[in-house]
Amino acid sequence: MTPDDKFIIVGFSAYKSQILKVYDRYSAEIYEFDVCPNSDINKSLPIHQSSKSPSILFSSVMAITADSRYLILPYNATGENGMDEKSLIMIDIKERKAVHKFSNAHGDLINCIVATPDNKYIVSASKDKSIKLFDIGTKKQAYHFQEAHSGDISSVTVASNSKFIVSASNDLSLKIFDLETKTQTYEFLFAHESKYGNLKKINPFIIASIVSVSVTSDCRFAASGSTDGSVKVFDLKTKQLVYSLQNLHDSIHKVAFAPNGKYLVTRGTDGSMKLINVETIMHDGFINYNGKHCDRENLF
Repeated sequence: MTPDDKFIIVGFSAYKSQILKVYDRYSAEIYEFDVCPNSDINKSLPIHQSSKSPSILFSSVMAITADSRYLILPYNATGENGMDEKSLIMIDIKERKAVHKFSNAHGDLINCIVATPDNKYIVSASKDKSIKLFDIGTKKQAYHFQEAHSGDISSVTVASNSKFIVSASNDLSLKIFDLETKTQTYEFLFAHESKYGNLKKINPFIIASIVSVSVTSDCRFAASGSTDGSVKVFDLKTKQLVYSLQNLHDSIHKVAFAPNGKYLVTRGTDGSMKLINVETIMHDGFINYNGKHCDRENLF
């Protein structure tokens, strides 16, 4: 849904096609097209002629600018020459066409895209361990946080005041980057323990990751979810762990604070969702949630 509540955007993959559907809630019109740079909304103009179809991750990797004008999608493709392309496509929703491509935005798979609330930057994070800022107005790269993490970056979120971003990685850390000074201001090192304990510090081949991060609208707290099924909340002012919820899911896929900051929604890789009453647990500290047994009332 666009911020102005006018359009509903749905993307899905079909055989050799990457289809985007835009639903106009007011006119009841539906627009459908194959997503390719420089293509019209009703035409498909491929820029690659390859046996490998471009892969666009619609499920969660997309962003809509604050003014509801642009939709930003990753374009992860392999051309005839075998060269990988990891670009960003900017689509004008109202004009119904792709208007710009940030070519070779990253050196590896683009895992996350967000737009700042002040409508200034597009923020992208990649498997190449870097974070990039692209200026929406000039349509140029504004900054490159090289080696932002020591592992794949899985999630990035922007504070509502547009002053900082928080990123999460499979190196088990959360990092805060100031968008004004373009510097890292803090790192929550090993914010989550691997489900294998401290072995990840010794054996980097053990798979564990923080996969999602969210910040409250007042910019005070950050929540992170991990493949170990836990969710942790950190105070961004005191830089302290506020509370930890264990065994919410077998593995976390997504965490998100409600706009009012009173609830935290988690989604597991099994498709289940849980609603957590933040006000109840903020003062209760560490809670271990095991299945249906819970020590606290009104937790969910």
